[in-house]
Formats: sequence, structure tokens, C-alpha cells
Amino acid sequence: MNNAGTRIESPLREFSDQLRHELGQPPIQEDRNARRKWLTASEPNRYIGWTVVANVPMGAPFMDAAVKVLDSIKSDYQAGEWSIHPLTSLHMTVFSGQTQYDFEKTGINLREGLDRATDAVSELVFPDVPLVVEATDFARWDENLSLTVVPATAELTEALAEFRDTIAEKTGFRRANHDDVRYHITFAYRLTPEEKGTQVNQDEMLKPFLEEIQALGPIRLERPIFSIFDSMVSFPPTRKM
Repeated sequence: MNNAGTRIESPLREFSDQLRHELGQPPIQEDRNARRKWLTASEPNRYIGWTVVANVPMGAPFMDAAVKVLDSIKSDYQAGEWSIHPLTSLHMTVFSGQTQYDFEKTGINLREGLDRATDAVSELVFPDVPLVVEATDFARWDENLSLTVVPATAELTEALAEFRDTIAEKTGFRRANHDDVRYHITFAYRLTPEEKGTQVNQDEMLKPFLEEIQALGPIRLERPIFSIFDSMVSFPPTRKM
């Protein structure tokens, strides 16, 4: 979507639909969330918005296990069934902010909405609490394959809850599941209908990776950042928090 509120689509969209037809894959369905975010498995769509995330440090032991998970997704499924994420995009979502589609529904100009959110959080600072989480399981929801995590301490649980409430109050935006948040690290998005895809027992595929991740101990994340993003592969630090 541009500053006038018009939806922005990648110039590769037409090529993507043609390629998917030649591969025998269904065309992009705009009402599917994953298809709003990805053109092909390796080509992200323009998907603009703001969010607050805590990145996984590139040197963290967790990253070695993450590589194995991503490699397994690529080897156990046919090309195009799942999106392919770079390691640098792995993060825990602290607060799921507004996207171009949220602004479109409310009639708010995209640039104006992003500027408002940026100003609203300009003075927010995350408390000096170690941001450490523990892996609980792999989960599938909203077409995502994600690792669910929980705060490692009661102090962090309380700090995150208060921080999220403050962001919602300052920005005036609060999703329906705000009070039932499930912290997670997303690895991939399902891009084709599951019933037409490769039949894989994901529990068996992911079990050794979960055990390896849990054996590594808690995952230490970087401090939260406020990010204005334009795709699902990069979350630049618009403002450190």
C-alpha cells in the first residue's frame, strides 16, 4: 500500500502466478494471510506495518538447531509448499502491531498510521529484565510453523505483560487475542493447501529438534525493538526499546 492508501503489490506478482500455474500450484488467494506475505517460497510480498520484536542473536546456540529445522522443512516437503526464511529474520513477537490491511480497514492513511505509532512509542523503554525464554513445543496455527516459548521467569512474564499493555494504550491498537498471547518464533508459512501437499508426520519430524533446542537451555533474546517493516524477511530496528 502506498502513502495514498493504495495496495502495493510486487512487480513479480504476475510472474509468480504464471510460474505457479506451470508448477501445477494454485494461484495466490488474497484472503489467505500467508499469501499476503509471500509470492513464492523465496520471494516475499510487500507486507507493510509496524511491530515490536525481540530478535534471536545470530551467535546463539539456538541458531544451529534452527538451521536443522529449516533444512528439514526444505528437504521433507516439495519446493513451494513452505516459505523459506533467512536466519536473520528469526525473532519472538513481543507485540503484533498494525499492518497495511489493518489501516485499510479503518481508512487510515498508511504513512500517517505508521507515523502515529512511531510517535506513540517514542518514550517507551523496556525494563532492565533479562529477556530469556524457554521452548515448549512446535505449533501450527494461522498457517504458521512456530516454536512456542514462555518467559523463563515470573519477573519477565510480568514485565512483558505490562509492556504490551502500555504499547496498546499508547498506540490505541489491541488485537482480540491480546490477553491470550502465545509467544512464538516463526520458522515458516504454509503456502499451499495442506491436503494437496506432501504428507509428513510433523510430530515425528520435529520431535528431535525440539529435544535438541530444549537441551540447549533457555533462549536469550535481544532487547525489544520497534520496527517498521515491508516484508516478512527483515525487521529493521526503527527504534530500540
